Amino acid sequence: MKTGCKIILTIIFLMLLSPVWAQRSYMLSGLVVDGDNKPISGAMIKINNLSVAEQAVSDQDGLYYSRLLPAGGYWVYVYVGGQRLKAGRIFLSASSGAERYYNIKVAGDKASLMISDHDPFATAYLQKVKGRPMSFDVLDGPNTAVLMLDASQQPKYRSTNWSDGK
Repeated sequence: MKTGCKIILTIIFLMLLSPVWAQRSYMLSGLVVDGDNKPISGAMIKINNLSVAEQAVSDQDGLYYSRLLPAGGYWVYVYVGGQRLKAGRIFLSASSGAERYYNIKVAGDKASLMISDHDPFATAYLQKVKGRPMSFDVLDGPNTAVLMLDASQQPKYRSTNWSDGK
């Protein structure tokens, strides 16, 4: 009976520790730009170390992201116009930060890797919707207010009080 209790307690102890031993995964993402800070579409980004080889391709906005990668050190290369350029070496770990973006700047035959906290995906989206009509609904109890922005970004309001039928 004593041996059975020890085994059960050991199993419970190991189950509690399993999240500590779990392998975390990280995504490498960012923006590829040229020397004039213009996005480069179709750039191939290769990320590798001794056990992992991954690649990503930048979209029309120069944005790229990898699959999930295990923690560790990686070499990052970018291929632009058939030319292979070494961008740099990175180390992905819990201490490297959850919201980091790895932007690559290509100037001539050189590439540099810049780590940033600024989200290039949000910036690209906001640039696309800038100048388009948009509307925002605000619900507050029985009242609804709609803020609409036209192409000139001038606000136009419409509100409705549902309780008195207006």
